[in-house]
Amino acid sequence: MILIATLSGVFSGSLIGQEKFASLNVGQTIGNIIATLLPILAVIFISPSLAYAVPAMALGRLVSLAILAVMAVASLGAAARPSWHRAYIRPLLSYGGWTSAGSFGRQILGYVDRFLVGSVLGAAAAALYSVPVNLLQRGIMVPRAILEVVFPRIAKARPEEVEELGIRALRTNIGIATVMSVVAVFAVVPVVSVWIDPDFASRIAGFGHLAAISILTLAASKVPSMVLRATGRPRITATLLVAEVIPFLAIFYFVADRFGLAGAVLVVLARGLADFALLSWFASLLGKFTPVMLQALALCAVAYYAERGLEPDSIFGITMRLLIIVLTVAWAIWQSQDLRQLIVMLIERIRSAVLVKSV
Repeated sequence: MILIATLSGVFSGSLIGQEKFASLNVGQTIGNIIATLLPILAVIFISPSLAYAVPAMALGRLVSLAILAVMAVASLGAAARPSWHRAYIRPLLSYGGWTSAGSFGRQILGYVDRFLVGSVLGAAAAALYSVPVNLLQRGIMVPRAILEVVFPRIAKARPEEVEELGIRALRTNIGIATVMSVVAVFAVVPVVSVWIDPDFASRIAGFGHLAAISILTLAASKVPSMVLRATGRPRITATLLVAEVIPFLAIFYFVADRFGLAGAVLVVLARGLADFALLSWFASLLGKFTPVMLQALALCAVAYYAERGLEPDSIFGITMRLLIIVLTVAWAIWQSQDLRQLIVMLIERIRSAVLVKSV
């Protein structure tokens, strides 16, 4: 499975580098459907056992790999027999090594908090903490997908174009992430109430609302990280992330022990903001990035205090929540040129489709 995942990254990276996003999305969607269905079918029709489910999942991933491989090779026009260029080996290993080190540090920082909560506050607290955090942090998938599109553009850009592309990427990324965070602040408790039960949802209120803002902080920190990697400086990102591990563990342990789950979430938010500030500074973009980030945080703070202070079922409370969401969407569109262009394009396509049907 490790080999399959590694090779999948090679082929998907090849498609991203050529900006073949339609092929990539089709290949990954088909592959993910197959990889999801095969274990289910194995459990239903053979035996409800991991002895069959895990090999079926591996087979599904292998089929997904084959689909990506065919698309990547066809897109590259590559020969069946690979050719070697020694001049590329050292820079590729250096870049890949630093990127892997950064990914290692990011994975530790992204998941070790669950173990620490269980260690400090107990298994019950770990369950309370993990459900909203795991659910909400999936929200960064959309902003991360946007950065996959921007990465090859910045990698190919001239030095004078990097700043403009980075600012555009940040505005789009933060605009979408802020809307998602604000909606998540209002929706996390109702969603968990339906998904699990009302009692569980009432116990995650407060720190769950804070965790919703992590969509913004995590998505924002990925923009300067992407700029550094795209401009051939993954060493900075990797060094910073690895250097954060020990201080983060110590601070998280201390704060969680004294302030509980709310303190734990605040440490995660603080780390995201520190990542954003330090990486932006190293990318020479902190001054350009900070005003947009402060506006986004202000909107999230308004949503948080509105959720904590307004009655959930009152007409006034519902109206104010909807108003804050509308204002956040309007702000996101106003401050991002690319979001405005996307909306105009969608309106034009809808209008054209309506006119064609009417004719």
